[in-house]
Amino acid sequence: MHTTPAKSVADLRELYDQSKSAAAALKALANTGGYFLEWAKQLRAAFGLSLSEVSPIGGWAPDGTGELKDAQLDSFLVPAIESKRSTWSQ
Repeated sequence: MHTTPAKSVADLRELYDQSKSAAAALKALANTGGYFLEWAKQLRAAFGLSLSEVSPIGGWAPDGTGELKDAQLDSFLVPAIESKRSTWSQ
């Protein structure tokens, strides 16, 4: 799946809503540059996640070489994102 760079909280939320994939949102962040700490900060801002909730991204890489693959990352992050939806989708 090709993703375009996410530039804002609204972009990340829209991309997530379209794909239902945290990995897709992270790939869009990766396309803008930066690294894991910056991506974690942006995910936290967009979805109201805690540091512990975004910590699995440390085992993931946008090119698929990480310990966690996209589906595994989604299994951690999607439930956390969905549990916080009411705080960010208003």
